[in-house]
Amino acid sequence: MAETDTELLRQLTRQYSAQGEAICRELNERLRRHDLHQALRVPDFATAQRDLLRDVYSGEAVLQAIWHDASGLLRGRMTIRADGGFHAEYDVIQPLPADAAWFVEAVTAWGNQQVMKSELKLLPALN
Repeated sequence: MAETDTELLRQLTRQYSAQGEAICRELNERLRRHDLHQALRVPDFATAQRDLLRDVYSGEAVLQAIWHDASGLLRGRMTIRADGGFHAEYDVIQPLPADAAWFVEAVTAWGNQQVMKSELKLLPALN
């Protein structure tokens, strides 16, 4: 990464740190609402590996945060665009506690600095 990209990554990390932490809190709150919080927690934004990406259409800088498990496998990813729009997803891979007919693939959040939405990504269980 060029020096200017390194500085831009630092700047975007500082600029969007509070938003990144709020997104992590929202993901964890969604897990709590569905009784998944005792077995799993989305790590803090500060612990993520952060990279600078470029939007293929606009060329604008995009901040990417990723989390890996102890084996090095990708567990979660968050992207925050220059306009504050974001998308985040973190793997859950567990049955839904309230209804064994469903399996939770991931918890996801999206929105911008004014509006934040989240949901579980559900799949029918293989019973």
